Amino acid sequence: MNKKIIAIIILMLFILPAIATAKTSSNKIKLIDTSNLDDNANLPVWETGDSWTYYCHFTSDDNDITYSNIEITVTSVTSSLYVASIASPVSGESTFYLGDKEVPISFEDATLTGELSFEKATLGLKSGVITMSGMASISGIPANFKLDLDLDVIPPFYPVSFPLDVGKSWKIPKSDITGKLDLKASILQLEDIFFGEVIGQYDVECTEFIEDFKVGGKTFDCYKITSENGGLTEIY
Repeated sequence: MNKKIIAIIILMLFILPAIATAKTSSNKIKLIDTSNLDDNANLPVWETGDSWTYYCHFTSDDNDITYSNIEITVTSVTSSLYVASIASPVSGESTFYLGDKEVPISFEDATLTGELSFEKATLGLKSGVITMSGMASISGIPANFKLDLDLDVIPPFYPVSFPLDVGKSWKIPKSDITGKLDLKASILQLEDIFFGEVIGQYDVECTEFIEDFKVGGKTFDCYKITSENGGLTEIY
């Protein structure tokens, strides 16, 4: 199973625990906050009905994907979990591989919907049920498609360790991601594709407190978090 098939969805999900307090992330992932979310060094507490809206643009050698209006809404709260819905239009281009054959896909009128579960103690992503569907051009041929993705993350993945303070450093724990993917299109079908991946295990540090940080036409007080994972990544 080629990892690039699910990378454009999974990578975005990994950063969702951070965007509850983050304002922008660099190194090829751009987050612009369009909600009225306050910064807080302590672990945020979510309530049913809380919602956030974000813009995410992800680029790599084989992907150039835009989630133009990511709406995240907390739908229920249990003693140990937050459950949230997610929805966003999707556009852009990607490439996945069937054996040695490259299969380019261009998302023309697609949407992403689903449900995510986060661990309350860390805001770590615990599981997700995601559907991407709509119109796409697959190898230049227009086609309706539907991609279903179920995933579990053990232990829950969290890039930010609360409470935050300048000088605090931590190592993101190793998380095992397992799941199943189904892709159905008029010209291509992939069913019961099981996958597994390990993420995490890199060092992170809260390096600075910044006043009046500007992004998306708004100004915030924020913390700067840096990590090295194949290149410097910054989250504000």
